[in-house]
Amino acid sequence: MDTAVQPRDQRLVHVIDDDEAVRESMRAVLESFSIEVTDYVSALDFLERVTEPADGCLLLDLHMPGMNGLDLLELIRGRGWNLHVVILTGRRDEQLKERA
Repeated sequence: MDTAVQPRDQRLVHVIDDDEAVRESMRAVLESFSIEVTDYVSALDFLERVTEPADGCLLLDLHMPGMNGLDLLELIRGRGWNLHVVILTGRRDEQLKERA
């Protein structure tokens, strides 16, 4: 395991999940590893607050009201943003799995 200190922009995680408990637990775990966390209650919240290509990576819930995680992913990819993305879901959905 590489323990070298990463530049700040590589240690930022954008947590996007409508479940407050999930956001809080992800923040606690990530911050325990000195990773900077910014969280968002929805895909639209992320888009309103991040208007230029973001640094770091996304920890993205698939199932959210309004715009779901895959719709957000397609939108930011369409803008040419090249972010690393980890997709979370509490539900098994084969169609979304294939789409992801």
